[in-house]
Amino acid sequence: MGNNKVKLITILIVLLAVISLVFGIVSAKHLKNSNANNHQLKIELASEQKQNNSLKRKLSQKDNDLLEAQNEAKSAETKTNNNDSHKIVNKQFNDIASNLIKVLYDYSPANFKDRKAAAQNYMTDSAYTSFFPKNVHMGDTSYVTSKVGDIKVYNKAVQNDQFTGLITVSYKSKYQNQAYNHGQAFYEVKYDTHAKKISSIKLIDNKSSED
Repeated sequence: MGNNKVKLITILIVLLAVISLVFGIVSAKHLKNSNANNHQLKIELASEQKQNNSLKRKLSQKDNDLLEAQNEAKSAETKTNNNDSHKIVNKQFNDIASNLIKVLYDYSPANFKDRKAAAQNYMTDSAYTSFFPKNVHMGDTSYVTSKVGDIKVYNKAVQNDQFTGLITVSYKSKYQNQAYNHGQAFYEVKYDTHAKKISSIKLIDNKSSED
């Protein structure tokens, strides 16, 4: 009876030892798998973080590229507008200068008296009084005819609100039934962009010759 009891106890101890060993192996394997899973998860998280950082850099670069493109577009638009504005003012200057020269050089005895009034439409008050002084007698123009020829306007510079340029005009004029004298005059002019009128006109040279 005693031997059987000892055998039973021995068997139980062996079983407990086996169970403990099996449990230890299973636990170790589970821990190993868990560690492996954690390691894999960390690798995946690191990969995702790297992809996110790469995506952020790409988005940031795209934002920078978009901002740069917008700035270039604005700069181009400003430049275009400035060029267009300059062209518009330049055309106004050419038109007004040409119209003034036509008034000054295209007339007949019948309409000569209207010449000064017409010229005033294209000149500032100071330019008008300087070009047509009140105390200067123009002479007898009752029988003078003048015809304007080619007019050329050359822009020299733009400073502040004024264009500065040169005008050349070819013309012919005669007194009564005499032969025409051909001439070419050169003027230095300034154009006020706000008043949209000639602010100064000065005769530089005037050459004439008979037919």
